[in-house]
Amino acid sequence: MYYKDDFYKEFRTEKELCEYLEEIDSRAEWIRITSKKLKVAAAGEETCTEVPGISLEAQDEPPAQENIQTHWSLKLALFGIEKLLILLLAVFDLFCLIFIFTVCVLRIHANRRRRKLFESEDDRQAVRAMAGYARLLYYHGPELYSEDAIKCYRKTSVIGEKAAFSPHAVSKEERKDTALCVQKMKKELKKARSWYGNWIMKYIERLY
Repeated sequence: MYYKDDFYKEFRTEKELCEYLEEIDSRAEWIRITSKKLKVAAAGEETCTEVPGISLEAQDEPPAQENIQTHWSLKLALFGIEKLLILLLAVFDLFCLIFIFTVCVLRIHANRRRRKLFESEDDRQAVRAMAGYARLLYYHGPELYSEDAIKCYRKTSVIGEKAAFSPHAVSKEERKDTALCVQKMKKELKKARSWYGNWIMKYIERLY
């Protein structure tokens, strides 16, 4: 049974006190409640005196063994959290390294393959490759190019169709014009795009 701090009961004889304590003990479960306001008042007196030999401050402090166990439990918990954070950071760093390495390898491979096609001894194959590349650049934003670049792209498309479907040979001049058109379109696209757009086209789409 819980009582408030202002609980009060008066006993006139020692027997009444013992009987009351036996009654309480038989029907209640006693627990220790620490309080710095515990005082004992003599019957008939208004003044209160502290109970001699009882240190309420000492009762508020947990035992030394309990303090040690709590300290070590806290240290183990913090150590476990620290290990988990280190593991997560290591996994994240490893993922970033693998991602950067993969992106760089794929970009190098794409550029080498594209350069090999552009420098092919077969004029028809080189022109087809450059015309296809110009089409990719154009689809990334037709509104970003100047009138000269658009005209150049249309001319390159005609040359590319000739190289792909016509039985006639592609001249060196047409190959040169196609290469100049690709360089012009790539330059204007880089200038028109933001740094983030250029980063995406360079490392993710591997356009250059």
